[in-house]
Amino acid sequence: MESRNSLPVTRMTRLILLLCAASALPAQDFKALEQKVSDFSLPNGFRFVVAERHDSPVVSFVTYIGAGTANDSPGLTGLASFFERLAFKGTEALGTRDAAGEKKALDALEEAYNRLDAEKAKGRRANDLDIVRIEMDIQKAATAAQMYAAPNEFQAAFDESGSLGTSARVSADSSQVRVVLPSNRAELWFLLEAQWIARPVFRDFYRERDDAVPLRNREAAATGVKAPSASRIPTSSATNAGCACLFSDLAP
Repeated sequence: MESRNSLPVTRMTRLILLLCAASALPAQDFKALEQKVSDFSLPNGFRFVVAERHDSPVVSFVTYIGAGTANDSPGLTGLASFFERLAFKGTEALGTRDAAGEKKALDALEEAYNRLDAEKAKGRRANDLDIVRIEMDIQKAATAAQMYAAPNEFQAAFDESGSLGTSARVSADSSQVRVVLPSNRAELWFLLEAQWIARPVFRDFYRERDDAVPLRNREAAATGVKAPSASRIPTSSATNAGCACLFSDLAP
């Protein structure tokens, strides 16, 4: 069984990568290409499948991550898309104008949502006026946190380094992100990849969570499969949580 902290690159995934590479270079013998593939894992559990080609000075990275719930029905990609979007909100260093101020604001937002959950959990004993007051506190806290955000800064780091393309493919239980860079900028990918996996900041967590529910409902209507309610989409610390846990513990 794969470690929770490892990237679940399966044999099938490796075969797909090899077939894609072979189709891109029809004149290259498949056996020769296969011999150039290295499959290894780092001490931290990250697994790499590397195929060397020196035809052009570019490097193409494909990150395959198990994302979503094991019981998601085929075609219901709301949760996986939700967490994929959160991952690219940035890190502690990228995506913020003031890391310390933003952390304080996000903590205040988290605390307000905790109070709202606690009040609603009272059921019939919940005070409607207190709920309204807390919701107003949430709006104020969300506005304050948004002031610290620097949208798209994470993506801009790739673009400004000569990125030849970035794309994401999300399914119900996986997320694949592709980044193509000049080969002399390969270290940038390792730096940014490590940061958004180890130290992401989930900006707009609750707004994205609320937006995910209508998405799931639309997909459910199209497929005839019942979608989960907002209360079944898990809450999480908006400030700092490990991405490995994020992508593997989505079950409510």
